[in-house]
Amino acid sequence: MDLLAISAAGLAIRETAKLISEFRQSRTVKRQFESALAKALENSTSTGKTAKTSKQRYDLQSSEFIRLRDVNGNGMLSRAESGFDKTIFNRVDSNSDGQLSRDELIAYFKTQA
Repeated sequence: MDLLAISAAGLAIRETAKLISEFRQSRTVKRQFESALAKALENSTSTGKTAKTSKQRYDLQSSEFIRLRDVNGNGMLSRAESGFDKTIFNRVDSNSDGQLSRDELIAYFKTQA
């Protein structure tokens, strides 16, 4: 019985740590996005590729966001890679395939402007 209680307590501690980690990640997404955006804009102006339209600007933002977070290199973001909490991720994932595409991120970033 004591071993069972210890196992249950260990599981509860791991789940709590996971939830805290996810909460912290969702709070930092905005700061990371702003940093990625600033970097993308800096890089685009230094290479002469300035975003002349809002569509180009959102394209640069989403491409840079994916580039910085795409751990497995598939060109899309899982929920873990995105750093979004479940609610936001599901709202952005318009086709419900469990991956965020560049187009889905563009649509999301337009709503945040």
